[in-house]
Amino acid sequence: MDSRTLDQLDAWRRKRNINNTRGISTIRRVETKWIQIQHRTFSNWVSQHTGTNIENFKVDFIDGVVFLNLMEVLSGKTVKRYHKSPQSITQRCDNVQLALDICASEDVRLTNIGAQDIANGSLKLILGLVWCLIQRYHLTTIYERRTSSLGGESGDRRASSESRDPIKDNNHKIQLLRGLNKILDKVKLRVNNIKDDWRDGMAITALVTYLAPAFNKDFMSIERSEYISATDDAMTAAEKYLSVPRLLSAEDFTSDDVDELSMITYLSYFMDPSHKTVRENYLRDHPEYIPLYKPF
Repeated sequence: MDSRTLDQLDAWRRKRNINNTRGISTIRRVETKWIQIQHRTFSNWVSQHTGTNIENFKVDFIDGVVFLNLMEVLSGKTVKRYHKSPQSITQRCDNVQLALDICASEDVRLTNIGAQDIANGSLKLILGLVWCLIQRYHLTTIYERRTSSLGGESGDRRASSESRDPIKDNNHKIQLLRGLNKILDKVKLRVNNIKDDWRDGMAITALVTYLAPAFNKDFMSIERSEYISATDDAMTAAEKYLSVPRLLSAEDFTSDDVDELSMITYLSYFMDPSHKTVRENYLRDHPEYIPLYKPF
């Protein structure tokens, strides 16, 4: 092989290495973005339950105090003795272990998550822990309320096919999509996924408009340039009329990098059967109501 061929081969290898490095950097940036969004979403979920402003799990969660408070709220159990101001890694681990013990007694299924992982601030494991809590205490509660609202024998039969334990079957997304589409079908709209079909602001606006008629918006007229502001308006109305907490910003909700677990956590709030009463009461008190949307 002559020197010119060797030079060409070396140049090709350098180019390939540069491209590979760029590809890896791009992947890392994307991973960082979805983790940041999930971090914000799950922090807001914990803050909502504890009344504590959680901004960074790697700082606010590692001493075990917030974790213990969260488990007390979620489980209804009380821990009388723990380190309220832990000064050492040992004391932090003691607190975290007490919280993990409550998790075990409540059948919260954790895999390969130990006290030291949390006390050392392993963000991915903390996010995994919080997702397990969301499944156990939030998603399951929504399913139980929905099943209970069906009522009667027919409701029991429907529950057998629609409202199985989402933790056992691991089908949160399928069940949620089915429930969301049952609502959106009322306005002749349909979504096929939990992320992409929500980015234009139309589906979230339609969802809130149907459940909370006081937020009377023509979701069919949303311009492409207005998708973030339209989403923000819908999320604000959902919080005002339906008490759906703002776990995500409109920017995160419509981002290409938003993760499915964040979307499932937020959108599942719309499955609460109490929203049916909100709609019925408004329509009863406002017989003159005419929807602005024209989906037909």
